[in-house]
Amino acid sequence: MQEHVSFREAIELVQQTGWYLTERARYHEAAALLEYAYQRSLHEQGEKHLDTARDASTLATLYSNQGKYAEAEPLYVRSLAIREQQLGTIHPNIASSLNNLAMLYDTQGKYAEAEPLLARALIIYEKILGRNHHRTQTFRANYSSLLKDMGQQAEAEQLETEP
Repeated sequence: MQEHVSFREAIELVQQTGWYLTERARYHEAAALLEYAYQRSLHEQGEKHLDTARDASTLATLYSNQGKYAEAEPLYVRSLAIREQQLGTIHPNIASSLNNLAMLYDTQGKYAEAEPLLARALIIYEKILGRNHHRTQTFRANYSSLLKDMGQQAEAEQLETEP
């Protein structure tokens, strides 16, 4: 039996393998795969394709996990911009991109940059999934934690006690 695998499917497999290795903290092995997948997406799919956004975000996560924040930030920003252009302003992938960038800023103590991103992500998830969905609750917890880091204890407690 002869199977045909498209080039895009092969790149997706490379990307998924790189993500698998990232999740297991095998960063050196993951880096080559994720950098390759991202470059191929840029070349084959173009700068505005959702695959490019996905591959940019995955590579940014690797860099963030390695503490390479300066390398991660522009990739997260690019991923968010592509997704906003392709998906509009209210979509789960937009919320995920906002959360990723906000968590990068939070890790660096850039709370003022992170706060509006998490607030917007939470609004998106509440509109799409509802207030009680587990993903919405995760975003709510992230936002509450950030507010506490910013010294806004009362706001964090109000967010945690909202029905």
